[in-house]
Amino acid sequence: MLKISSIAKQFLFAFFLLIVFASCSKIVNQRNFLPPSENFPLNKVKTIAVLPFTNSTPNNELANLVRISLYSHLSVRGFKDIELSTIDFAIKKLRINKVDICNKVQIKKLGTALGADYLVFGKVISNDKVFAAIYSLNSIEIEIQIVNTKNCKVVWHDIIISKKHEGGLPTSIFSIPFISASTSMNMNKSVTISLIEDSCRVLAYRIPSKLISIKISKEKYIVQAGAFLSKSSAINLLEKIRNKSLPCYIDKFFTNNTLWYRVILGPFESLQEAQEIMAKINNSLKINSIIKKQIISEKN
Repeated sequence: MLKISSIAKQFLFAFFLLIVFASCSKIVNQRNFLPPSENFPLNKVKTIAVLPFTNSTPNNELANLVRISLYSHLSVRGFKDIELSTIDFAIKKLRINKVDICNKVQIKKLGTALGADYLVFGKVISNDKVFAAIYSLNSIEIEIQIVNTKNCKVVWHDIIISKKHEGGLPTSIFSIPFISASTSMNMNKSVTISLIEDSCRVLAYRIPSKLISIKISKEKYIVQAGAFLSKSSAINLLEKIRNKSLPCYIDKFFTNNTLWYRVILGPFESLQEAQEIMAKINNSLKINSIIKKQIISEKN
């Protein structure tokens, strides 16, 4: 009887996992999601508050990372947003240990205290990581629910699953270490942050425009902290800025058929405010950021 070596057994097992996970995978659509055009006249802009996310994963920091990312991406929509620190202070002042989506009294109290039309409830459902030598998977599943503070009804509900696969069948035994190195890098924190950014961008842009009331367009200012061809370089700068407690986000754009990743802060109401933020990050991070004008919907 033909005996199979231990190395061959490991290879066959990894190959089996590669087939199984690839066939069962559900990958989020990777096309570029752009904010919808929202320059239509309505009575007023709705105010939205992103509450602390719940977390069903062992990684305790994921909930806060997702919350900050969603808040940053919502800033390019027409909503009037509320600072996360303001929201947290209101929750503490009202002595709410845990905000419950089924607690109507709690929702109305928070809505009144914050002056918010909507509360965003979020949950990090999973962050699965699978490593099998020649195959790896890093995935995150996020759920959001937007609740009207007046009637306590859910006006929008969305779930997104983002996954990144690495690996493949080796062409020779010498290629196995290189494939293994590539698959192991897929387990890094930077990959998880990239999946969070992509997921929250899509979640923010999929919220229907009918939930937002727009008045007029107005010229505002953004600070471009950097523009990179490498997504990992953009994520690295993003983390440094967020460590300074400054909300920012990554914006994709094409120029001359080349994809760039911009790290953006803002928008800001005045040029002076933008200049102050630019000076702060330039001095602390030793970078050369720039200010750009942006035409966005004015908030009531």
